[in-house]
Amino acid sequence: DAGVLKRLDASLIGGGKIGQVVSTHTDTESQMSSSTFADVSGMSVAITPSATSSKVYISLSLNAGLNQSAYAFFKLYRGSTLIGSNADSSNRIGCNFSFSTNDGSAASDGVISNHYQYLDSPSSTSEVTYKIQGATYNNSTLTFNRTPNNTDNAATVHSTSVITAMEVLA
Repeated sequence: DAGVLKRLDASLIGGGKIGQVVSTHTDTESQMSSSTFADVSGMSVAITPSATSSKVYISLSLNAGLNQSAYAFFKLYRGSTLIGSNADSSNRIGCNFSFSTNDGSAASDGVISNHYQYLDSPSSTSEVTYKIQGATYNNSTLTFNRTPNNTDNAATVHSTSVITAMEVLA
């Protein structure tokens, strides 16, 4: 009947509820200068889904600095499997996210806050580890949780980064 309001029973809606949340928060300061992808220190999180039908929502905030006019690239992995990334194509780098600096200076006080989210379907009840790998173009220096020049002045940043995994129930 069009004139009758029906009560919606929440149990009929189904999935989408958060089963668990696991997070890694790091203030580890590190750097890399490589065009080869490598693990970013402190940017991994492990979660054990309660059902094979569960999804895992990954959210991250990665604070990084990059000197010179340079480019940084990042990939998300579940274990050793690259997920959610575009593929490499000829000389083009496939990645989940990237950033660049074009200030032309040899060193910089800047730190870029990079945010990324991905909804994964691991189809597993075993522990899965998610991690970030990074690389630079032309072996530029990429720093994490600090500025590239790290000088002692009021504009120099020491920051933190976080990666979070949330189980989304089916």
